[in-house]
Amino acid sequence: MLQRLILPAMLMLAATALPAHADQIACHGSDTHYVVLIAPSEDTLETRVLAGKRANPNARIDCSAAVAAPINLTVPDTAVDFLGLSEHFLVLGEEGDSGSDMVIHDLDSGAELLRAAAEDVFVDSSGAYFFEVLDTPASAKLCPEYDAITAMGMAAALAEQRVYDFASGKVEKLEGTRCYARA
Repeated sequence: MLQRLILPAMLMLAATALPAHADQIACHGSDTHYVVLIAPSEDTLETRVLAGKRANPNARIDCSAAVAAPINLTVPDTAVDFLGLSEHFLVLGEEGDSGSDMVIHDLDSGAELLRAAAEDVFVDSSGAYFFEVLDTPASAKLCPEYDAITAMGMAAALAEQRVYDFASGKVEKLEGTRCYARA
């Protein structure tokens, strides 16, 4: 049943066929604004990401319904994870040759609002909360897990907690730091 609902939505969003089986396609919707469809490729690292305004914002979220003017957010050779959607703010995780980033898009304007190396992302109606990986080198003094992380052959990285406030469009530093293992 799910395949019969989602596949027509993908065809309405794009003129080209998506490189995935219908059961791999994820559908996400914001309360009154957008629907986002994400389809991983079977052959490459690439993930197809399409977003569009909901045709009837007062109806329940229906991933089989048509959307107006689809936006293609696909990045070549990049795996994408859906992290959150609030009104017209879409938060994605992108992993490619250059590393892993959290990316915040304004679907109304089509603009990329923020790109940051981030961990532990949480999205609610007020903003995107995350730990931004710092350029400051980690050490045993700054990172209690440093020895365990480096013993596994990984690099240790420090991160500070921040929030991207949707209303102000600004990043604010919050209290809290963490240490993460990075490849």
